[in-house]
Amino acid sequence: MRYTGALVAATASAIASASANNATCNSVQIFLVRGHSESIPGLQTSITDAICSDASNSSNKTCGFQSIAYNATSGADTICQDQYDGIQMLRGNLTAYATSCPSSRLVVSGWSQGGALVTDLFAGGGDGLDLTGTCVQPTSSALAPEEFPGPHIAAVVTFGELHHNADMPWNIGNGSAANGRYPRPGAMLEKLSLWADRFRDYCVIGDPLCAQGADIAAHSSYFQSGYWPGLVSEFVQSRL
Repeated sequence: MRYTGALVAATASAIASASANNATCNSVQIFLVRGHSESIPGLQTSITDAICSDASNSSNKTCGFQSIAYNATSGADTICQDQYDGIQMLRGNLTAYATSCPSSRLVVSGWSQGGALVTDLFAGGGDGLDLTGTCVQPTSSALAPEEFPGPHIAAVVTFGELHHNADMPWNIGNGSAANGRYPRPGAMLEKLSLWADRFRDYCVIGDPLCAQGADIAAHSSYFQSGYWPGLVSEFVQSRL
């Protein structure tokens, strides 16, 4: 486990927390959707570490994470179907946890292709929106905030998301004014806007996917210093 920033030793046992074991009900459970070609759990563990550390320190909450085990290594011939299947898997995992643990607060986090998958759940997926330009993603319906398990979802965060839209109120970072490679149409944005108070979309200007930049390193920069994990955790804590 990689921790961001200095953590007091006493905190470590309290957040044994940021682990992938969901056998018990945590106060806060984070659902990670990794990027293309990443192995589970992927780079977003720096985000879970920050969230779980702060949740434990501020209010002694138990906190953990689980990964959505969709096929993140598919090629051009199956990626659209695998993306659709991943959306259903995420929805199913959230539903199962909220059913078993009704007092838990759920957080959803996705990076890159995983970020697109996450927002597909809340905005609707497919319906003519490109994923790679090589296939047609099946259409999936948007989860409304009042629809189960929506009321149990406290926060949604995405990073380097190829469906990023310029100048949205949920955008964070100096790439906020740029469109991603495949921005969402208005009807999808309307559905996503219902989640605006719980949603933050992080994008830096050089990122090739969310800002159509030319800096490949920028695409993974959200996880490589304490700044972004701290900022994300601050938002998530405000929603718990």
